Amino acid sequence: MINGFQGNGIYMGPIPQAPGSSNDQINNDAPKTINSTEVIVFDASTSMVTLALPPEQKRNFLYISAFASVSDKGTLLLLCTEKPDNTRETKHKFIGKNLSSELAALAVDCDFARCNGRSHYVNGLPQNFGGSVDIKYESGEKIIFADNQSPIFGPETAQKISDFFENAFTYEEAISPDINELREVQYYQENLDDHYVRYYFTINPDKTAKLKREYKFSDPEPHLSEEDVTADVTEGLLNIIKDNDILLWEGLLEKEVIIQKTSLKFIFTDGKEINVSGSASVPLQYSSVMFNIQQYMAKSYK
Repeated sequence: MINGFQGNGIYMGPIPQAPGSSNDQINNDAPKTINSTEVIVFDASTSMVTLALPPEQKRNFLYISAFASVSDKGTLLLLCTEKPDNTRETKHKFIGKNLSSELAALAVDCDFARCNGRSHYVNGLPQNFGGSVDIKYESGEKIIFADNQSPIFGPETAQKISDFFENAFTYEEAISPDINELREVQYYQENLDDHYVRYYFTINPDKTAKLKREYKFSDPEPHLSEEDVTADVTEGLLNIIKDNDILLWEGLLEKEVIIQKTSLKFIFTDGKEINVSGSASVPLQYSSVMFNIQQYMAKSYK
């Protein structure tokens, strides 16, 4: 299961070294008007703990983080909030409706493009102290700005975002392939130095499985191993896949791969294949999913 309350940490400049030191970056070429009306990734979060408000205005959130990633299968949604009474809530759902145009309208309504290209970073501050916005469009246009010291937007904008996502959660879930028809899960990890890790989890009709592993490091030949596993082990892997909607990740925007490339291939009894990139644009709350699957398949069950 996913966890909430992790900021996306966007910062475009060099990291100040001394505690309390700061750095400001302004990209003067960042557009203040966006022409595209199709958003493919929407990521906005801010803490409002330090926000000073007039006495007559009530604080609606201490923290809010909203993420949406769009593909031809629908829209992956995640909303994390913390209220003034310290009530925390995390919701996530992959809906069957493509919200790209609605998300673009939300970005306009929040006037996010006005701050495009600005970032402020103070070394030594705790996580989730400020906020960040990262919006990517089908056209290649972007809105990116961040401040880890102060709220990145105010209560009114936070309420607009919350209302939008709460409404989006009312749409029907996307239709996921029948996980009971899954017959093989393949995990690939490719490093830039040509080293690799590959796992093949082949599921039998009774849900027992054969787990094959292949490692290629500095030796000229890969290391091979295999073992038979019980139905309980198979069920554990299927639960990770199901609980995180991984079968719907295919087609999400891929982030730039820096060190290593990971991916999953799912093969079904009818021959259908689903390929999921480890760099798919999913919220940080999902960031450990690929690692969890790798660790699950690396473990010996003998």
